[in-house]
Amino acid sequence: MQGLTGVRIDQALLALAPGGLTEMGLIALAIHADVAFVALHHVVRILFVIILDPLILAALAFRLRIDKK
Repeated sequence: MQGLTGVRIDQALLALAPGGLTEMGLIALAIHADVAFVALHHVVRILFVIILDPLILAALAFRLRIDKK
């Protein structure tokens, strides 16, 4: 995978694993991974959840209201 993406497999798994930003940063330090890479992916994941979840739920609620009429 590193040859294809330039990212070590352990670093990629850590960046995409669910968990707290602080804890994942500490694990990245412990395994000598790029902490900024891991932190960026966690921040983006958190922002997607915060921004997209309400939009998706609102769209689903709107669709359910239309379907009931």
